[in-house]
Amino acid sequence: MRIRFLFFSLLLTLPAIAQRPAEDVLEGYFREGYELMQQQEFQKAFEKFDRNIRESGLRAENDYFALYFRAVCNYYLGNFKPAIDDLNLYIPRSPSSPQPFLLRATCYRQLGDEKGQLNDLNEALSKEPEGEEGFDPELFRWRAELYLNRTQYDSALTDIRRSLAIREEPATLAMLAFVQYGEGKYDSALMAVNKTIALDHTFLSSYEYGAMFCLQESDNDKALVYADLGLRIDDRQWR
Repeated sequence: MRIRFLFFSLLLTLPAIAQRPAEDVLEGYFREGYELMQQQEFQKAFEKFDRNIRESGLRAENDYFALYFRAVCNYYLGNFKPAIDDLNLYIPRSPSSPQPFLLRATCYRQLGDEKGQLNDLNEALSKEPEGEEGFDPELFRWRAELYLNRTQYDSALTDIRRSLAIREEPATLAMLAFVQYGEGKYDSALMAVNKTIALDHTFLSSYEYGAMFCLQESDNDKALVYADLGLRIDDRQWR
């Protein structure tokens, strides 16, 4: 997940925090934590946000921003369940923002909770603005993977096409090939494989898929071509 989702999601709220009266000490903990987090000093940042939360008692609405950023630190420290606990408290205070849902989905991903991932991705993507600037194609591919695991192929294909409409990437094209072959569209699947190779000839999965599809169709000569090309690329990468 790209760092922009985690670090800079609440930048626009910082001026509001600076305007809080007579809260110099708590504000100091928050700003120190924020600066440390930007420097990727997550343990030290966690300690600042944690102190802010404990001493504020979450009495004011702005105190909950520290809760969000403590969740960010917990995520990077590998403390996924505590991060989820913080987000469970924070999200009701900011239900219109997609970023907390994305962070919680990422935590669920680390814990192998596919239902949690899908629920939060659905929430986040329902709030993200339309258009190329608002959407990250990786999010659609991520959700497509979850749909594929549930054999919801139509939903997966919709998200794959959404992702490709924003930016064509080898992994997404390879996923398209996989779904198309599963639908019995052999020629379309090979076209997607070939497009993947044209986009990035070092992406090995495209050769693996091509060879596998051809073998399944007893097109052995073509399977050997894909396998041979893939082995040559693999050999070069190991040199």
